[in-house]
Amino acid sequence: MKTVTVTSNNKDDAYTATVLFFKQVAQMSAAKIGNWSLAECYTNNSDQHFITEYTNGKIFVKAVSVNGEHTYSLGEIELNNI
Repeated sequence: MKTVTVTSNNKDDAYTATVLFFKQVAQMSAAKIGNWSLAECYTNNSDQHFITEYTNGKIFVKAVSVNGEHTYSLGEIELNNI
């Protein structure tokens, strides 16, 4: 699966779909549905920098906000062959 990254600078259909997916995953994580869990969370109010990432062990969805500009990414988690 290719990693998809969309930004608030170009609010096209892909951006809207990714934002809606992120919001649904956040709700599924809170309700413990689909093995979704919070993988990363960072908040810095003074710099207006926020990061939130959810994963289900196979794919991730991540939101990054810096000074009001938002970037969302989703993709497959690459497992290292050991």
